[in-house]
Amino acid sequence: MPTRSQFNPVQVSGRSPEEIKAYEETKRKEEVEKKKLPIKKEKKHFDIRLEAMAPVILTYRILADDEQDALLQMDKKTPTSIKPIILRKKNIKATVYDAGSSLIKFVKAFRV
Repeated sequence: MPTRSQFNPVQVSGRSPEEIKAYEETKRKEEVEKKKLPIKKEKKHFDIRLEAMAPVILTYRILADDEQDALLQMDKKTPTSIKPIILRKKNIKATVYDAGSSLIKFVKAFRV
């Protein structure tokens, strides 16, 4: 069995009323601080449909007799590749939805 000298003096003699009062006061302050912390909002997914005038490089592969015929057929075919030039895009309107939903949350129109 340990002797009295091995124990912490606070464990042996107990706390004074001032120490107890100070401890309770610090506990109260900590609880008030916890209540003051802002509640963190959870992140969620959104779908955004952006209408924009986007400069892109469209590549078509067309089988034609000559250059003029290829230009005429270009409007009837779908492009084989689309390469956007993001730096030159002009935003027109953005609509924000909840992910997987059709409920509109926010709409912003940009100056063109």
